[in-house]
Amino acid sequence: MSKRKIIVVVTGFLLVLLSVFFWFSMTRPKNIFEEIYYQEKETYLSQNPILNKIKGVIAGSYKDTSDLYKNNPVVRYQNASLPKGVYDTNYNFSLDKKFYIINFEKIISDDIGILFYNTYSLQDKALTRKIQIVIGKRENTTRNYIDSNQEIQKYLSDYHISKDDLESYYNEIMNKLVLKDWISVYDSRFSPTNYGDVKVVTEW
Repeated sequence: MSKRKIIVVVTGFLLVLLSVFFWFSMTRPKNIFEEIYYQEKETYLSQNPILNKIKGVIAGSYKDTSDLYKNNPVVRYQNASLPKGVYDTNYNFSLDKKFYIINFEKIISDDIGILFYNTYSLQDKALTRKIQIVIGKRENTTRNYIDSNQEIQKYLSDYHISKDDLESYYNEIMNKLVLKDWISVYDSRFSPTNYGDVKVVTEW
């Protein structure tokens, strides 16, 4: 083979490698929340959904449901499996609209809780963190959810809850429970202390 042909072959081979590398880097999840979304999307209709591997988690079967529910799987922690002071922890996916929500409630008293409402958008690569105040006994099916910022701030003041306290509650549940459980069932390249390339927007 002539030197010219060798150069052409080697150049072509390198271009193929670069193309593969570029494709892989473009399609690879950029953060832990994107990773969860794609793994759930790929496995939730299978015999072994990835999130169902987490101890204490339950999810319905979406295989034979309508498209409305098939594109919006819900994955819940059983309340009995949650640590003391934590309640109503779940994932709510909207696969067709490319976002999902991770909810969890921090118990403040017998009839007061703080609901953390964390929405991840694939399009924006952003996690938006909001809270609501939940009023009512947890065994009741009807509870009041307060989302007015003025009223929320009043409750936080009445119960002497600071922004640092909210961060502590978030860290306790999102990082030390939800994301810790995720990396226990999936070989993630991210961690609860290293989300990856994600913009975190806090609205509390």
